[in-house]
Amino acid sequence: MTINTAKAGFLAALVCGSTFCASAAYANGLTFLLVRSSLSNDSDADGGGLWQYEGGVVQNAAGTTNIGHYILNRRVTTSGTSADNTASETITLFFPSSTPGAVPNNITLEGAYSYNTGQVIGSVSAVSSRYRPLNGEAFSGTIISGTASTKIVIDFGGFNAVP
Repeated sequence: MTINTAKAGFLAALVCGSTFCASAAYANGLTFLLVRSSLSNDSDADGGGLWQYEGGVVQNAAGTTNIGHYILNRRVTTSGTSADNTASETITLFFPSSTPGAVPNNITLEGAYSYNTGQVIGSVSAVSSRYRPLNGEAFSGTIISGTASTKIVIDFGGFNAVP
């Protein structure tokens, strides 16, 4: 796996700097734990599908420090996602600003979630300016068996293939 040197420098600052701490294994990506605090389902009145809403804290890779908060929503559309038992998923990670009361820095991930496996894959779709080098990078995640936590890895690898 190769890493663009500008991104490697960004990662070093990201991992070692201020309140945003992630896995020190740059080549393996940034790793976060999402620890759920709430989960609710909202079914469509016409039976067309449902929304699932989740929120909680973002922890460092070791699960020892809270470094932010997240919101997540999943959309299931009965005729479009039932065959694969999947949902579209959007996760926004919020990291506190050093300025009290300021809008938090953020990273938004979008992809597909499998109810069969608890896995999600996708890409970084939006970021605050602080995290600009992450925009467009791939991510993957898996629910940690028997817990209310999801391990998310943002991959700085590259492009492998399109089916």
